Parts: sequence; C-alpha cells; structure tokens
Amino acid sequence: MANLRTAPTSKGVALLAFAVSLFLIGVNTGSTWLYLLASACSMIVVVSAPWSSLPLRRLRARRHGIVRATIGELIEYPVTVSTLGSGGRFVVWDPATDSRPAIVEVSSRSIEDVEGILRAVPRNRGVYSSPPLVAACYAPFGLWRTRRTVPCEGDVEVAPPIFEIALPVGLTTHVLNGEGKREPPKRGKGYEFFALREYLPGDPVRHIYWPASARRDEVIVREFEEEGTTPVAVLVVTSPPADAMTLDRVLSVAGSLVRAAVKAHIPVRLVIPGGFEDPGRGPLVLASPSASVLRSTLARVQAPVARDELLKAVRLCREAPMGAVVGVKSARSAWPEGLEGVLDFAIVVAEEEARTSVETMPSAARMWIVPPRGDICFDGLSAASAA
Repeated sequence: MANLRTAPTSKGVALLAFAVSLFLIGVNTGSTWLYLLASACSMIVVVSAPWSSLPLRRLRARRHGIVRATIGELIEYPVTVSTLGSGGRFVVWDPATDSRPAIVEVSSRSIEDVEGILRAVPRNRGVYSSPPLVAACYAPFGLWRTRRTVPCEGDVEVAPPIFEIALPVGLTTHVLNGEGKREPPKRGKGYEFFALREYLPGDPVRHIYWPASARRDEVIVREFEEEGTTPVAVLVVTSPPADAMTLDRVLSVAGSLVRAAVKAHIPVRLVIPGGFEDPGRGPLVLASPSASVLRSTLARVQAPVARDELLKAVRLCREAPMGAVVGVKSARSAWPEGLEGVLDFAIVVAEEEARTSVETMPSAARMWIVPPRGDICFDGLSAASAA
C-alpha cells in the first residue's frame, strides 16, 4: 500500500550490526559457524521487514458515533479495530484529537472486533469528517516498525471550552435597567416565541417542546420574548493577525457570555462573521442556542475572516437595534469599521499589562481585559471551566 512506511527499530539495527560483526570476525578467522550465524541473523532482519506490514494491510477501524471533545480537557473514547483474519499487536493513535498511543492486540483466530480506548487532550479546534487513525505494527520480533494511515468512520468535533461564568455586572445593569437602545425584557403576558433551548431548573413544564426533545434526546423548552424587546448581541471579531490559539480564546469568551445570558433567561444572539455554513449569505446568527448547538457552532467557526464579512456583521448589528452589543476580539486584531454608535461593550483578550496599550474602544461604554489563558475574569471575579 502507498501509505505503508517501514523503518528499522533500534533492536533491528542492533541485530543487523551484530550480524555484520559476526561476518567480519568470520572473514578474519575463517569460521564457518560464524558465517552461518551471521547469515541467519541477516535473514531474520530481512524477512521480518515485509512480515511486519502484513497485519496492517487488512486493518480497519471505526469510532462509536461522533467524538465530541474540548480543547485542553481530557477525553476518553473507544475505537473498534478489526484485521479480517490477520492478527497482530498494534499501536493506534488519533491525530485529530492528539491522542496518546494505545496498544490493541487482535488474535488471528478471533472473528470479533476488538475495542481499544484512546485518551486525548485535544489542542486544535475544528470539525473533522471521518479523519483517519494512525497504526503501527512491530511484528514479528520488534525489528521493524511499520506505520499506516487507517481509514476510520466517525466524525470528530473539537470545540473551545465554555466557562461557567456570571455576566459582568455592568452589562447586566445596562440591560435590566433599560439603558440599551430599546426596552429591557419584562415578565408578564403577551410573549412571542423567541427560540428553542435546553431545559434549565425552574423552567415551567408547559414550555417543554416535546417534538424537539425527542429528536435531540434532551429536554428542550420554548423561550418567549415580550413584544418590543431585543436581545443582547455578542459580536465575534475574528480578524487577523491573531494566532489560532488566541482566536480560540476569543470564541471561548464569546460562547461563555452567550451561555451565561441563556442561564440568566436574558435573550441573546451570537453574531459570527463569515457565513461558514453557507458562504455568501452573510453572518451566522444564533438565538439563545442550547449548549450542544453552541459547542458545535463554535467548533465550526472559520477564522480569521475577510474584511467584507466583518463589515456585514457590523451592518447587521446596526440595522437590527439591540439592547446591548458586546464585541469580543484579541488585542492584536483591529476593530472593523462602522462600530461607532453600535458597540456598547468591548471585551479584549490580552495580558493584563497591556491594558494601557489597548486602543480606544469605538463608542464603548465599558471595556474588560480578559487574560489569554486560564479562567475568564470580569472585575476581579473568577469562574472555573465547566466540566
């Protein structure tokens, strides 16, 4: 196979060097036994090279459904391996999740698939469609190491971490006290359907939406918005030149804000530039998403995006007045044009010592600096990552 790569191990190199030494000693002494022993050692090394690749040629693997992981958090998931009648001992790992190698031993007499457990701490965000595994075989004597990229069914979804935080005090006061562009949400009659989200303790049973609950295998409720109110908008600014790790942190902060607003029963919309699901349709807008939808969407975000895509997102926030518009970006990324009079709050991912060097926010009522690593902190309040 084209993707088979065979290389000698340290044991194989040592045995080959031993065979050469015996051969040289046999030449000097004229010993027939040394010649025969050197030939036998050389033959073992040479023959074992193609032998180590035989079990890998029939190796098959599959994941059990979709593997959902979070950057920086340990995950364990099973993979099923079969060799179609050719047994062996394999070392298997998953590049999509940066998993640790796992040993899977398959007997040639077994007709059943063998399950292995992979442990990983993912580092790269994204959604991967049936990414392959990598398997290595050291059979029969550990003299050669043969690697092969093995096709594997099952998708992998790696999302940025969503933190359990409380909304910043200034943002909550701004919304609930009616300081935004329109009236804040109020309780009472006259509510219209706003969005679907997962059930939270305290939600009325009459708001449970049973068809969606059956489809998603989780309790889903209908959320209502009073006529005349508008939600909080969280605008993600994913412009260059920020690196991938910083952009993942920006998405993590934005997702944590949205999750906090949903739990506080405050209608919220997440505005993501780029229209990655259907290019050309403008920014993607999520209305009070459930935790699973939020994670899947953040995993799929393509960043950085072009300047015109950012301008479309800004135009959307300008044309649809919101109770408060919160912009989230990295310190190295520039604010897009047109945010004057639109942006109410700014959250910048930067080191604390960079506070004085961050450029002036465009018409922002308040700015918070969030560290690029660790917990998300607002006004000295710290929140630990959700499990």
